[in-house]
Amino acid sequence: MSIVEFAVIYADDMTFSEQNPLIKEMKPFCDLYEESDELGDKIMGGIYRIYDLKSSYYAAIDDEKERIEDVNLSFMKQANFPWNEYNRYILSYKDKCRTELQKRLSVMRLELSEREIFYRGLAYDNEDDLIMKETMRKTQKSYLEEYEELEMLAKEEVGEQASYAGYIKSYQERKAESMTSEMKKKGIID
Repeated sequence: MSIVEFAVIYADDMTFSEQNPLIKEMKPFCDLYEESDELGDKIMGGIYRIYDLKSSYYAAIDDEKERIEDVNLSFMKQANFPWNEYNRYILSYKDKCRTELQKRLSVMRLELSEREIFYRGLAYDNEDDLIMKETMRKTQKSYLEEYEELEMLAKEEVGEQASYAGYIKSYQERKAESMTSEMKKKGIID
């Protein structure tokens, strides 16, 4: 059970494990990194983009299948990436790398999506369906309010954890340090 989530991607120029160093020590994720750091970072980066509430893919695309397709093409660079081979990592990520609040929010998002699909399937020319539509319309507001409240709490939680997690240097700061280090190696500066 996760009390504190730690998986983040703040900088595109850093690998997943550079931004989340504990991932290489956690079972089962460490198994990915035994084979190759590059493979581990690629798989974990893909999982983050598809399943993490903080991911811009997750925020922009409601449908999981669409998110997978998008991540396959834009990040994994394979139209049919074999995610089924990495299912144990996906399940572990969902369990270990998200807080209880984020898990509840994810479940509620799925429920709202299923509710919407059901609602759309109801016919206007059927009296029972019309009654069901009216009932659902009346209760939908409370569902959405609860979801929005959970979402706000999850965003606050992420912000708090980012501030507790320590400072992550900006791209410019990392680049400046790298250039300074290179100049020192070449003897240009002391």
